Amino acid sequence: MTEQEVEQLLRLSSNVWPTLRVTDDLVSAWHFVLADEPATDVLTATRYLAKTRKGDFCPKPQDIIAAMRELRNPLTLAEEVYSRGPKGAKTELEREAWKRWGGQRRMGSLPDPLYCDDPIAAERTLAFARKEFLETLNSLQEVQVKQPEHLTHSDSVKALDMLQARGVDLTSIGIGDAPRRPGGPLRALPPLPVKTKSGGKE
Repeated sequence: MTEQEVEQLLRLSSNVWPTLRVTDDLVSAWHFVLADEPATDVLTATRYLAKTRKGDFCPKPQDIIAAMRELRNPLTLAEEVYSRGPKGAKTELEREAWKRWGGQRRMGSLPDPLYCDDPIAAERTLAFARKEFLETLNSLQEVQVKQPEHLTHSDSVKALDMLQARGVDLTSIGIGDAPRRPGGPLRALPPLPVKTKSGGKE
C-alpha cells in the first residue's frame, strides 16, 4: 500500500469517523504499518469495520490487520458461538453446550493475560477452555444429527393412530405389540376393530 493510498483511505475514513484528524504524521505512521498490505484488502477490512464497529473512533491500523485476518479465515460455527459467550447463546443446543462447559461462572473465572503474573500460563488456560467448549458443542451437534427428533407422548399416540387407521401393521415396522405406558417408550396400539360384511366386528 502506497503512502498516497493510505492518505486516501484516511480521508475517506474521516467521513465515517468524524473524530479522525488526518495529518502528515498520521499518514506516515499508518503507512509504516500498512505498507506491506494490499490496498484492496485494507479497504475491504476498513469497510467491514465501518459496518460492524460501534463508536465514533476510527479503528487503528492493528484493528484493520486483525479484520483482514478474520475475513481471510472466517470463524467456524462453533468458534462464532464461543466468540459470543454464554450470554450470546441463541439456540437450545448452544445453551446446553455452555451449561456443560461451565457457563458464565467459568467464563468469568478465566484469567486475563494483561493482568496476571504469568501471561503465558493464562494464554494456555484460555486456549484449553476454548478448545474444550468447541469439542463440547461439536459433539452435541453430532448427536443431534445422528438421533431423530424426539416426539412427545401425545404426538406419538397421534402418529400411531394415523398409521393404524391406514391399515399399517405396526409390528412389521419394528414396533412391539405391548400396550404403551403414559410417557413411556413407543408401543403399538391394539388393533382397530374391522367391520365385517354382516355389520359385526372382528
